[in-house]
This record gives sequence, structure tokens and C-alpha cells, in this order.
Amino acid sequence: GDVVNELRTASNQLAPYVAPAMEKHHIYPYQGMLEVGEPYLALDWLLGSATLPEVHIPNDVLTYAINCLDDEDKEEYEPLLKTHK
Repeated sequence: GDVVNELRTASNQLAPYVAPAMEKHHIYPYQGMLEVGEPYLALDWLLGSATLPEVHIPNDVLTYAINCLDDEDKEEYEPLLKTHK
């Protein structure tokens, strides 16, 4: 339902910022996760590459994405919000 839509929206917003910095072999698993209906894993995968130094994500996009995550995953990625201002 709604959560899935939010996860997809978050991934779609993040992807243009993160994907250019990702290796091809990292993009394929991400696309595969979306295709098999695992938007949560896909978003988590994208955020894993959001830490790359050449990735610059607008704070609102990053905040939206992190807010879609479970609390334990949020804690892992919240430091990103401090680095992306």
C-alpha cells in the first residue's frame, strides 16, 4: 500500500543523485530489487551508496528517504543528514 509507494518515491528521488556514482554492477542489483517488488531493499541499497564522496543529495530528498526506513536502519543513515547540508 502506501508504504510501498513512499519507498518507491524515495528511491526514484534518490536514484538520479546516487546512480551516477554507482558502479554498473551495483546498479543492476538495485534495479532487480525494484523489479521483484523489494522497494525497501532497493532504497537501503541506494542509501548504502549515498555515502560516496561524490554524491550530493538535497537534504529534503535524503530526509524523505531516511524517514521511510525502519528505526534501526534510520540510526545507521541519520549521520548522512549531518554531512549533507
